[in-house]
Amino acid sequence: METVLDEKRAALEEVSKSTEEEELQFQHKRDKVLVHVAKPDLTAYERIRRAKKGKAVVPVKRGACGGCFARVTPQKLLELRQNNKIYQCEHCGRILVSDEIVGSAEKFE
Repeated sequence: METVLDEKRAALEEVSKSTEEEELQFQHKRDKVLVHVAKPDLTAYERIRRAKKGKAVVPVKRGACGGCFARVTPQKLLELRQNNKIYQCEHCGRILVSDEIVGSAEKFE
């Protein structure tokens, strides 16, 4: 049992080392973006992220919230597509983003 445990720890250490550099790159990107985010928006995002176990921003897919799958009203869908302000799901409180934003974000990755 001890040898199996040591093997598993060594494997875990290898995986951790291999992803450490990638994690630092993502942290650097996050820090660069945070400079451009308004303080109240960042505070709301962090509060939601803690409450929803890390998933604060969700896309609207086929007219429903990507977090709780509650229907989003057609009026809110139109407002979301304008990208003028931040909207939250009325049921779960997560930040909603339109499909256009999700598509443009995937192009940059």
